[in-house]
Amino acid sequence: GNVIVTTDKGRSNSVYFETLAGAGLKFFSRPRTTTVQYGVSVHDVAASGGNALFLWLPRVIQAPEQRKIQLVRQWPEPVVGNHHNVALFRLENLARGDRESVVFAFMYERYQVETQVSAAKVPLTYAATADLAARFTAADALVPSAAPEIAKAAATAAGTEKNPYLKARRIYEWMLNLLGRGPTGRTADAVAALKAKRGDAFAYSSLYCALLRAAKVPSRMVAGALVGDTGQPTLPHYWDEFYIETIGWIPVDPLLGDEDLDVGLPADPEVDRRKFYFGNLDNRHLTFSKGIDEVSRMAPDGRTVRHADFPWLVNVHEEAVGGLTSWTTTFDGVEVTGVY
Repeated sequence: GNVIVTTDKGRSNSVYFETLAGAGLKFFSRPRTTTVQYGVSVHDVAASGGNALFLWLPRVIQAPEQRKIQLVRQWPEPVVGNHHNVALFRLENLARGDRESVVFAFMYERYQVETQVSAAKVPLTYAATADLAARFTAADALVPSAAPEIAKAAATAAGTEKNPYLKARRIYEWMLNLLGRGPTGRTADAVAALKAKRGDAFAYSSLYCALLRAAKVPSRMVAGALVGDTGQPTLPHYWDEFYIETIGWIPVDPLLGDEDLDVGLPADPEVDRRKFYFGNLDNRHLTFSKGIDEVSRMAPDGRTVRHADFPWLVNVHEEAVGGLTSWTTTFDGVEVTGVY
């Protein structure tokens, strides 16, 4: 169309322009505004003398599909409000029998994401995004893409395909034909899920991400929750994104593509779930993390912990300092307090 610049000095001449879509387009629709509250509780404390417990808690992150983030409440006041999308809280001088809570509440707007890709236009290399490709095809603490079993499975799944988008789709279909859903809760990593041919949401996400990285398709795990309406249950959840030049990050939810979960998600019998959740995502996903967030140790002698069942991807969830002998930290889950 035509562009005209208007200022207090007047209007410019009209200039015609076109935008080139590259290999595909993203569409954002069906905005849904939600308020949520979530946090962690610390209990079963055994301590003596001075001590501190540092807790890293996720924020509702800003993303193209997740916008207008508003902090409604935080308790207590964090030491660091936002570091790589997580906040740092400090609980001091805990005593035997204490029970403490850390709470966040946010309002956010979430969109449904749909992608349209012209596979023939997809670049076969990542020349323009080489640094990104190198980072998101390397193994990390959650994605064992360098494991021999993963490399062999990725080669089998991708076959002779060279197109990154078509490789991602072939690996998705191959994996869903292989796996069945296992127990809820994070009980198996990618290698274990591949051997057992079943897994939970974490295992599906970790395995799909590992297979993509082994096939040289940049990808990252995404963590958060599936949220229903006010008063309905929520569920910690994991899914993935892979990267295509000229398009960006494309969402995939392998577990939801494999079978439905009863968390209040609207069911449409006319929608092919396997097709939909490759490249598209509904507006009931709440995102805490995209890829693993690295945080630093707070004290040289601090004792760090990373919890298997906390749905945000960080290398350290908590760190104890001083005379804190033992304690239990529990994720209190996500509560939907309003939908607008």
